[in-house]
Amino acid sequence: MVDHRVAIDTYINTGPIANAKWRGMGQLMCHMADVLVFSDVIPDSRSVLLGNCTTPILLLMTNRIDVAVADKKNYYKFMNEVVQRPYVWFVVNNPYEAAYAGSKGVILPPERTQLLRPVGVTLLEKPPPEAAAARSKLVALIEHPGKPLLEITFIQPWLKERNLMEYVQVYGKIYGGPVVLSQHKAVISIPYQASVMKMYEGMVQGTVFAVPTPRFFKELVMDTYNGTMMEFCCRWGRGAEWGAGKGRVCMGGAGGMDTYNGTMMEFCCRAWVKDHPEDWMEVVDWYHKDFIDGHAMFDSWDELEQLIKGEGKYTPEFLADKKATSKRLMLASRKVSLDGYRDLVEKMERQSCESLHRADMWPPPYANAWKRPERGW
Repeated sequence: MVDHRVAIDTYINTGPIANAKWRGMGQLMCHMADVLVFSDVIPDSRSVLLGNCTTPILLLMTNRIDVAVADKKNYYKFMNEVVQRPYVWFVVNNPYEAAYAGSKGVILPPERTQLLRPVGVTLLEKPPPEAAAARSKLVALIEHPGKPLLEITFIQPWLKERNLMEYVQVYGKIYGGPVVLSQHKAVISIPYQASVMKMYEGMVQGTVFAVPTPRFFKELVMDTYNGTMMEFCCRWGRGAEWGAGKGRVCMGGAGGMDTYNGTMMEFCCRAWVKDHPEDWMEVVDWYHKDFIDGHAMFDSWDELEQLIKGEGKYTPEFLADKKATSKRLMLASRKVSLDGYRDLVEKMERQSCESLHRADMWPPPYANAWKRPERGW
């Protein structure tokens, strides 16, 4: 149904590829339901938007508005027209999505845009309760193989250097779900995205995430960070070596990392932190006022060691209070999201029904699109 002479790679998004998809199966996509929802990869909606489909459309933004787009300049211009269409609605599942779109000149319409965060639902089977007692004495750390995240590139070697591994349970990518994490006294997490499902799913179960304070986090993501504050550092190999899990360890702090951010830490929103030094926390859910009080914060590597050992202010009472706060904050966020979706669905259903009775909506306005030349915006 799609001309693959044009759409050679249907994941890469360009105007001509979107046009080919529309001409191949546009009517099917446009009228397959009363309301159309495109989530995660928003450019997947480009074909029906390019074809002037007037079925109410919800764009659920979770992963940047321009992911996989090759012709970004044309795309931004096109989306600036799309946001003015009264039948196109937007949900951002974290505050950064709207900020990022705005930074590209695409201002989402406030009257048709809502911030509705994930509700933290998981369908995984709960783990057997007998393991909970042992986990409650340990801090958890999750590996993310293949990515230069600080949990692998620095914290694991640091834990070994400080002889702290006996206090920590290290999990792989498959760790058993949020209930498992909630059974630990804390979970060490250095944010690499503005939001991740792990946080929402974990908090609704009462998971306590151990994250750097805003001050310490800014220090970690600054381009000038070169290891001078660390007694121990580790540089992993680049390219194929990184993918193979190879690397080398260096001792001695200063000079150990010339380009810290390029090899040691991945973070999606570094430009925002640099450009908005005072209000970046408003767009990063890990640090947003709606969630931050549920985390156990550490302001240095020494404080992280105290947290791991349960020393200083990180008492059982402190962590128990954080666990209760974590769950309370996430349940409040869940209610806002569910109420918001209920209201949004009612509005879109009403709009869909009303459009069926409008003389200007039939025949569909996109009928003239078949006469257009095969080109994108």
